[in-house]
Amino acid sequence: MTRSSRYRPAMSSTSAWITPLITFGGVLLTLAVTVWIDHRKGRRDTRFQWTTHLLTLYREFLVACNELRKAEIWPETPGDTATIVKQLRDRAAEAPFLAHRDVTSRMADTVSSAEKLADAITHVRENSTPGHGGHVDERMRPVYESALRAFAVSIDDFVEAARSDIDVRSPFGRRTSS
Repeated sequence: MTRSSRYRPAMSSTSAWITPLITFGGVLLTLAVTVWIDHRKGRRDTRFQWTTHLLTLYREFLVACNELRKAEIWPETPGDTATIVKQLRDRAAEAPFLAHRDVTSRMADTVSSAEKLADAITHVRENSTPGHGGHVDERMRPVYESALRAFAVSIDDFVEAARSDIDVRSPFGRRTSS
């Protein structure tokens, strides 16, 4: 026996297969982590795309709401409130495909309130004349103001549900009407 072979430890049968097994396990673990990260990234990207669609839908809906809310009773050229209500209906028709059930319900309530406000505006225009300074006739004011308040409350309810749907957690934008 030579001197160098005498000090070499004997190789056991387990050490021959343990190294490839650990290497193979490390490769599998790396592959699993990579697939998981890619899956999470894909879900995040998809969620971002849907949130972008929702933001566009909600913004268009609110623009139409604000247009109706600011509609003048006695403008120089009377605007057609039916066109604005149609815009609201169109946006609300898209909601069931994109938005949460609660948001869709609140949108429907807002459209209903918008229809009542538009009817009140039309009723005032048809059944009275401008009051002092272009204001609503005193006899018609309670109907108009009640419809306007109900519309404002329904908008606030919609905004609250929409913020929850897109997971906005800032303290800004809370209820504005009481």
